[in-house]
Amino acid sequence: MKTVIALFDAPLPAQAVLRQLASLGLGPWEVMTVPPPPTSGQPPGRENGPFEDQDSDSWLLGILKRSGVPDRDALAYLEGVHRGGILLIVRAPELTVPLVRQTIEAAAPPDLETHLARWATRPELRYDWQVVEPPILDPP
Repeated sequence: MKTVIALFDAPLPAQAVLRQLASLGLGPWEVMTVPPPPTSGQPPGRENGPFEDQDSDSWLLGILKRSGVPDRDALAYLEGVHRGGILLIVRAPELTVPLVRQTIEAAAPPDLETHLARWATRPELRYDWQVVEPPILDPP
C-alpha cells in the first residue's frame, strides 16, 4: 500500500475527488479527510468540532509520519488543517496509485509548496470557505 496526500483549499474539489475515489472502489478504510466530511449538510468543522486540540495534532502527525511524510511536510499539512484546509489521505494498492494521483490532480489542489508560499506572504491567511457566500449572478 502507498499513501497519496493532498491539501485542498476549498470543499467542492475535495468532495468531487471523494466521490470519484469511491467510484474506484476506495472506501473509508482507504480514504480519510481531516476534518471529516460533514454529516448534516453543514461545512466540516461546524458539527464535527474544530480540529485544533493537541491530541488531534499528535494523532494527525502520527498518521503522516507512519505514512513516510517528512517532518517538515507533516507540520505544513497540520498548519493547513488549522488554517481551514481539507487534508485528503489515501492509502491505495500500488497499481491503483497512478489513478488516485490522476484523480486528485484533475481537481487541481494547490501543491504543498504553493500553500507554504501563500502563508509566507500572507501569515494571516485562512481558508474560510465556510463563511464565503455564493456569488450573485446577473440574469442573462
